Amino acid sequence: MKVCKTEIIKDNTNNYNSSANIIYDTGVKSHKQDIYKYLTKEEKSLFDNNKIYMHDSEYFEITLNCVSISLEHIFQDGLIINNVKLEKPTNIYDVFTQLNIFTINIENEISGGLTFVNFDYELEKLFKKLDIKFPTYEELYFQIQSFFKIINFANSRFGNQSPYVSFTIGIVENSQSALITKAILKILEDGASKGKPYIFPNIHFRVKSGINKSQNDKFYYLYKQSLKTTSYQMNPTYILADSAVNKNINPLHLHTVGCRSRLLETSSGEKYGIGRTNIGAISINLPNIAMQINNKNKIFDEIESLMKKSLDILIKNQNILKDIKLKNAPILVNNNLLYPFNKNIDDILNEASLALGFIGAHEMTEILMKNNTIQEKHLFIDKVLDFMANICRNLSKTSNKIVTLIGVSGEGISYFFPKNDRDKEYSKDYNHILKKGFYTNSFHVPVYELVNPIEKISLEGSHHKYCNGGCISYIEVSHIKENINGFEDFIKIAEDNNTHYLGFNFEKDICNNCGLETEDNEQCVHCGSVDITKIRRVSGYLGYLNSFSNGKKLEEKNRIKHTNIIKEVNEN
Repeated sequence: MKVCKTEIIKDNTNNYNSSANIIYDTGVKSHKQDIYKYLTKEEKSLFDNNKIYMHDSEYFEITLNCVSISLEHIFQDGLIINNVKLEKPTNIYDVFTQLNIFTINIENEISGGLTFVNFDYELEKLFKKLDIKFPTYEELYFQIQSFFKIINFANSRFGNQSPYVSFTIGIVENSQSALITKAILKILEDGASKGKPYIFPNIHFRVKSGINKSQNDKFYYLYKQSLKTTSYQMNPTYILADSAVNKNINPLHLHTVGCRSRLLETSSGEKYGIGRTNIGAISINLPNIAMQINNKNKIFDEIESLMKKSLDILIKNQNILKDIKLKNAPILVNNNLLYPFNKNIDDILNEASLALGFIGAHEMTEILMKNNTIQEKHLFIDKVLDFMANICRNLSKTSNKIVTLIGVSGEGISYFFPKNDRDKEYSKDYNHILKKGFYTNSFHVPVYELVNPIEKISLEGSHHKYCNGGCISYIEVSHIKENINGFEDFIKIAEDNNTHYLGFNFEKDICNNCGLETEDNEQCVHCGSVDITKIRRVSGYLGYLNSFSNGKKLEEKNRIKHTNIIKEVNEN
């Protein structure tokens, strides 16, 4: 990790300038080096030689990564904040006041994302449990909208980030919980200032037959409203509960944390998604392996070796957190919010996942199979991911840990890995790959590849089943508002191709002068202003283009826009 001594790798777009951020970045530089004192000489060399990267390594000896939290658990016995036990809420105002306090504080306790699982379903039940009269639609809209504004405009983590919050919604059972869903979707559609999308929370709408998927389902209208909201704001994304990976899992446990983390595996083998956490994630540089070995039949031993060594580092991290008894996450511990909900730190951390990630599967195939078709390349990616998933299962058994495979977003390493790979002697023959300046996320078809979105879904869909630690597929479309049937068609195609989590990307450019959307992202077509806010999906969440990491800025410039492609799908 030699680079950490001279520069900070921007792990995510959600990072803004402030005076406090200068101090924060200074601390990051220091803490990113602290990991070295726990590593063997061989482990250090893996970082120094650009083989692996540990995300959020500045938190290595400090805290957990991502968490999924239940509203019911937050309020079950009176919320404890800073050693003060708050009175149980008696009205909707109290509920959201405490929820705001909780959210800001939790985001200062962890390094990753926070997901409120089943937000609509559980909020309705919470009102009943607290004997609070169910609010009107107007009251719901106002309180949830205020919560969204606080999430977006009140930064945490030394003032440099908005709280990285997600909701899972859509699995409801009565008209009251459905009203909560309706309010959330309408608030998203209306947007924040001048109609700009809310960056957070990232909303995951779960599509499930018998609940909301078809016209015969009672809550189908919520799905249609969600699609309309997506057509305006790119948010929500979609968890496909009937896909092959998800269909046998209780949909109330299906969720995404951060941009793609999937925290479902337990030590007993069941799928349980509430109150879950992970220790951290280490990503493997697949193009680096391919360049050095340059033989598709011989890369597997190196991949396995790097996965085992990466797990050793994550286990060290896990043991440190056990030794310090999660002292830096007192709200999570004191409120008993983590599975298996017994306040035993060892038990909690034994149920935390240790994620092994990868980036650059496409570039790996460009190196090893440059003359093959894209279909043949993705068959090989399937073979590699099947191998890696099996290694994770074997390591879970031999280490008695929960080891998962994640297709990482790689916002920082998408640029950092190829930048440092250019210095390697064995990379001299691959300048045509390195010169574009970024590696492609996880297993994705590259953004510049001339494939239609249906083919993209079919190529990537088979990879989802291997990534039990999380992944996402997305489609780049032109911005066609309210073409709801087109979005619905794509979701059905994705489900049929075994995709478990899907998002849509389009250019969202808003003039700060007149407040209208503009089709020209350099000058407003309505008033001529050049003061344009550009919003894009960076990975699994939205971000301001000017805040993108270097690699993601380069990638965004290369994205192929599927103009009118949704309309074409409908017409065919």
